[in-house]
Amino acid sequence: MLEKEFHLKYILNVMGCRPLPYWLGTFIFDYIAYLITVIIFYILVIENEVKFLKNYLNTLTLILAVFGADLIVYTYLCGYLFKKSNSAFKSFPIINFFVSYSIPWILTNLFEDSDVINNTIQIIMFFSSPFYVLDRALTSVNSDFSLTKTLF
Repeated sequence: MLEKEFHLKYILNVMGCRPLPYWLGTFIFDYIAYLITVIIFYILVIENEVKFLKNYLNTLTLILAVFGADLIVYTYLCGYLFKKSNSAFKSFPIINFFVSYSIPWILTNLFEDSDVINNTIQIIMFFSSPFYVLDRALTSVNSDFSLTKTLF
């Protein structure tokens, strides 16, 4: 987003940096920053002995690692919707919550009796919403695991 406002991509291109190394380097940096938070989460769960997460920690870590890559690419692609970073900071959370998560979740629950419509919505959302995919992944892990059995 900021690279458009300050013409960073153009300046780097003039200096000899091609788009592939630029985007690859940016992605790797963003992904490492994301993985640091996942590692901190992993350490805190182990240190605090969170029983209801400990059994599924490896699966949860894998889901979060894949979600991070998906989220970063999704964010880069959505960056083309905005001209200014200020407007993106204001409206991107709303777009993520309503358009990319809530509305598809409501539609799949509304049309759960119709397999064709439900499957079509799910296929579209699997390719366009990392939050919907995260919800489905965590739901599938949660189907085997009852939080109330562990806590009480």
